[in-house]
Amino acid sequence: MISISNNSIKQTIHTYFFQYRTVFHKRSFEIFIWLISGILCLEEIRSIKFVYDYFICKYSSCSLNSFYHFLSYLNFSLNDIMNITVRILLNLVPKSLKLDTIFLSIDDTLQPKFGHKFDCCGKLFDHATKDKKNRYIHGHCFVSLVLNIPLNYNDTIKYLSLPIGYRLYDKEANKLHMASNLI
Repeated sequence: MISISNNSIKQTIHTYFFQYRTVFHKRSFEIFIWLISGILCLEEIRSIKFVYDYFICKYSSCSLNSFYHFLSYLNFSLNDIMNITVRILLNLVPKSLKLDTIFLSIDDTLQPKFGHKFDCCGKLFDHATKDKKNRYIHGHCFVSLVLNIPLNYNDTIKYLSLPIGYRLYDKEANKLHMASNLI
């Protein structure tokens, strides 16, 4: 058997994952680990099925339906996950930069949809489009909260931007109000 040192990437990732253990039941925690591992290894997430087909099913006996169930019936608190993530990120800031500024960014992101059987989908104004004639899209709008933490890089300070929360905009609430609820 191959021995893996305590400072390996596997051990580091396990240390971070274990901080989320209290949020989940045992089976849900296992699914959470597989899902996040798949996203990290593939560096993208087109869909749950994509992550399952190209990563999870090759290394796990979990079924695709168990991932759909995990995400459909939340038996855990998203706020708890956000709080743990913020705690992890703040602990990444080196002691020498503890007094530097940490930025909290709020953004809205449009995701076009091609079909009409999606919940919370609507006609949305796209302020970033270059096409002056077609400024509206059919799709979803996500309000996101991002933490920007300072890190040392080649004797300079670089900011690492990491998302800590998202909410789907449903036109019933103001985007700034939704963002303030995330905070």
